[in-house]
Amino acid sequence: MTGQGLLVAAALGLFGLEPAVAAEGGAEAGSTAPAVERMEERRVEVRVTDSIAESVYLNAGRNDGLRVGDTVRLSPAGAAPVEAEIEMVSASSCRARVLAPGEPPPRDTLGEVFVPGERFSAEPQAKVVDPRAGTHSDGDAPPLQPIVQAVPHPPWAATEGEGTRDPAAPLLAQPEGSKPAEREPMVSGRLRLRAVTATSDGTDVDSSRLVFGADLTATNPFGQGGELTLDAETLWRAYSADVEDDSDLIGRVDELAYSIGGDRERPTSLTVGRFSQRGLSRLGRLDGVELSHRDGGDRRWGASIGLIPDLNTSATPFEADEAQVAVSVDQPLGDRSLGSVTLGLQKTWFQGSSDRNLIVVGLDARPAGWMIRGGALIDYYASSTASTPAGFDLTEYYLNVDRPLGQSVGLGVFATRFSLADLKKNELYGDPQLVLGQGPVDRFGGRVWWRATSHWRLEAGVQRFQDSEDTGGGYTLRANGNNLDAWHTGLSISARTNETRYNDQIGVGLDAHWPVFERSNLSAGYSFLRFEPTGLQAALETHDQHSVRMGFDTRIGDDWSLSANVDRVFDTDTDAMVVGLTASLRF
Repeated sequence: MTGQGLLVAAALGLFGLEPAVAAEGGAEAGSTAPAVERMEERRVEVRVTDSIAESVYLNAGRNDGLRVGDTVRLSPAGAAPVEAEIEMVSASSCRARVLAPGEPPPRDTLGEVFVPGERFSAEPQAKVVDPRAGTHSDGDAPPLQPIVQAVPHPPWAATEGEGTRDPAAPLLAQPEGSKPAEREPMVSGRLRLRAVTATSDGTDVDSSRLVFGADLTATNPFGQGGELTLDAETLWRAYSADVEDDSDLIGRVDELAYSIGGDRERPTSLTVGRFSQRGLSRLGRLDGVELSHRDGGDRRWGASIGLIPDLNTSATPFEADEAQVAVSVDQPLGDRSLGSVTLGLQKTWFQGSSDRNLIVVGLDARPAGWMIRGGALIDYYASSTASTPAGFDLTEYYLNVDRPLGQSVGLGVFATRFSLADLKKNELYGDPQLVLGQGPVDRFGGRVWWRATSHWRLEAGVQRFQDSEDTGGGYTLRANGNNLDAWHTGLSISARTNETRYNDQIGVGLDAHWPVFERSNLSAGYSFLRFEPTGLQAALETHDQHSVRMGFDTRIGDDWSLSANVDRVFDTDTDAMVVGLTASLRF
């Protein structure tokens, strides 16, 4: 393995990933494929479809490259970003545990997961077995060499025009790919149907939801080489409580956009409609127009104008209260595989009045084995208010630095800050001064991981937080095992503590998954969390919470996937259960 390959393998291990293995269902347990070159990470946008206790369900899964142990960054409206760790994955959905204490982000909260590009590479070819090979005395098969048998080729029947070919010309010409406008129109995507029912004995509230969604992409629909994308769903929901029963039907469009350009033939692209801004995804969705350009040095420029929809309120397209203009530039650090630096500027107006002046800075660097990702939001206030002085203010930042120390050990540190910007649109969330007065929330910590064996990976972490009202922190310890036996069992064991001014928490968890039948997976888990009141709450009783979960998913043919989950959370006051069933068709 080359030195670069060693760094790739170490970096994959740092994020809890095994090096590439043979294709699903056809690999021998523990066999490792040759190392692959580092590929650029992909950003997968996710949305919360359900939440219960400290867990959230997301609308993406194994088909989107997500794996157990991945970190999800969720951005609830008007609140600090929340990180969650994926615990259970099916073909088209997953379950993640929220790492910070408190209520989980509500349904429809948007988020993102950075997925290593290696997961999207082509599956390895099947092994070639030489039937002539014997075995050594110790039982191990000897290294196999490819069987090459020379077969005489018959004389060439066709000629290229006698006397017209230059003898110095190559026998094989470079292939020429078709231009985007020359490709056949094609529609691809996924249709999904999810049914969920939730019951709670403690609150006497029962609810049911039926969601039909479509993620569709039409390539070259108008003969100009463009792309039309649609991400929409229809939701029927009903709930019953002691005081009333109710139901409603809601339609929601997350994306409906047409883009053209942005390929090898046309470095300039134009996107129109509702979409996540391509030039600077941190700015979220837009009802408007975006123009981007990639120059010869692989530098990317972007500019956008339009309205900012609030999808949590089911805003009708092009009827939002907030408008914006933005520009951005993404500068590669030499070779783009080493990372890039991003700078963006955004100006917003809320209900016609000047509001936000925002500077966005981003860093993604991978120098010589390091993995550094950071970003910051800087607000500029033109005049002083009761809560903020005039000038620049660091509203939010995050920094993650990871470093593999060889192939089996690595460490990382992180630091984040979040505070709510003083904006006119904060009036939608109640009294902004109450939130602003709490000051920024700072979190920092670190972790170390160790691949103890080819099957087991251990990780330990520490985290601290501080705001104007509370301070605390905790510790986590996790052991992940894969392919532990002939049934390819996977096991995750965790323990964690957290201390705040008002209570101490201690929890343990156990999750397992097994491949069953053909192209099917079964998973089960249990967690226990104890809340012990402290400080001003010390007179309250200790509170224990239990969570039991089971899941099953299977693939039918190459297109259909089905998954089911049952989650039950219970304590002394509440017994809640969520049952879900999802069917997905890819075409």
